[in-house]
Amino acid sequence: MTDTEFLSDFLADRLDPAGFRHAEHVRAAFLLLKRLPLSDAIPRYAAALRAIAARAGAPEKYHETITVAFLAAISDRMSRSDARDWARFRDGNPDLMSKAWIGGLYTSEELADPAARRWYREPLARRQRRRAWLAWLRAGFAGLCAAAAGLALFGLGGAADFGHLLLIGAELAGAALFPMARTRLVGAALLLAAFAGAEAIHLAVGGFRFAYPLYALGLLGLLVAESPIRSGLPRAP
Repeated sequence: MTDTEFLSDFLADRLDPAGFRHAEHVRAAFLLLKRLPLSDAIPRYAAALRAIAARAGAPEKYHETITVAFLAAISDRMSRSDARDWARFRDGNPDLMSKAWIGGLYTSEELADPAARRWYREPLARRQRRRAWLAWLRAGFAGLCAAAAGLALFGLGGAADFGHLLLIGAELAGAALFPMARTRLVGAALLLAAFAGAEAIHLAVGGFRFAYPLYALGLLGLLVAESPIRSGLPRAP
């Protein structure tokens, strides 16, 4: 069967489920990814795979995390390889031709989780590394805000009025609360209020400080990074 016929039959659910083994999974993914970018290939591939599993009488065998992880790996290998036909790609990536490859990314406990079967879930080690980096970034940002508030208070000296003290206090409190998960949103709200208030004071006297909008953007960026961007992929809650 030619590659064109194979892919056409795969997408149209005409392949024999009994003969659709792991090598055929990889072949179908490779051929589809030659035509479509990863984000477009995932739903097409997943729908065809679900159809084959349903026709085989085992719809529960479809596993979202394994499917997306293999597709992403195949797409990555294709981007770094000059193999433009299935035979060369297969021979150049023998590790992907084994189901055991997924064990290098996920533990058996991760894959056995019902949520990982239904939604795409990143490997635990990768999630832990991202959380560690975000924790350091949040702590650094909070330290920067606290230092800026301290310098502002020192610079004002005895000229600090109630409004300035209120904003500095809000910034210090926000910097203390932001790094902690349970108080992160409260800390972020206090920091944003302090940035807005400080900018309003400068605008009232005819000035403008680019630092405060940049602080606000950095803060919002850290909040957005707290949850992985979905990029059209269903993810585990």
